[in-house]
Amino acid sequence: MNCCFPTSKLPPPASSIPLLPSRNDEKLEALFSKTIEELQAEYDEIKAKPKTPTKKLHFVFPKNQVLYAHHCAENTLILSQAPDKDSLNPFLKMLHEKANAVIILLQIIDLTRRPEWQLEPYFTGESELKCDYDLSVEDLPQEVSYIKNKQLEISPKGNGSPKRLPIHHYNDWPDNKAGTPKHIAMIARIAMDYMTPVIHCVGGVGRAGTLAAVISAYRRIKKGNHEVDVIKNAVHDLRKERPGAVFRFAQYQSVYEAIKILLEQDNVYNYRLDS
Repeated sequence: MNCCFPTSKLPPPASSIPLLPSRNDEKLEALFSKTIEELQAEYDEIKAKPKTPTKKLHFVFPKNQVLYAHHCAENTLILSQAPDKDSLNPFLKMLHEKANAVIILLQIIDLTRRPEWQLEPYFTGESELKCDYDLSVEDLPQEVSYIKNKQLEISPKGNGSPKRLPIHHYNDWPDNKAGTPKHIAMIARIAMDYMTPVIHCVGGVGRAGTLAAVISAYRRIKKGNHEVDVIKNAVHDLRKERPGAVFRFAQYQSVYEAIKILLEQDNVYNYRLDS
């Protein structure tokens, strides 16, 4: 199989990066100069909003198979639950019809705690579960040690064309935790290289929601929205689509930190000015 990965994930080498700004944009400075108390107040305001989704599930299949998945962040990505034995077929159908990459934020330890989270069928290509697709998986080179790269081929049984799509598996983000901002920034760059990546952890709300919030807010900032509430509004909008996304304050803090790192890599913001 040929590798189908983009070539622009890693930031350029340090020697090719121009000097960071000696003075930040005033609005960005205000955005990233908030105190812990101010961030907590923002987060409390977000959590106080109703959790009823404004969008219905986009992936409802025959035989009453429902996959808890939504198009989110202006339809630029899909947040999904991890597939189990009851949702494996609709999950694979979604990948075959809608996705062009998969970002996995599960830890291997998650699977030992809850073996019904069926990571193996589409990550290794080996499964005794009955499904409507033939699967094969190829290991691909790793650009960074903490992200495993694979290529999945999905072939509908009986008819239909096979489809290949890349998988990026980050195995260093514990459940219910904030995650490492530097790593989150790297995974966000990988996800943004694709038109419609499927992102999932277990439920597709905590770790996956945090990554989606980083992507959504970062894109708004890059389009010129430097308002002080841009990150808060991005998280609020995401939670309207995916109730429960970014469900811990520490995750909300990591959204800010990861975006600062992305902007520094873009030479837009020098977060070291405030250190």
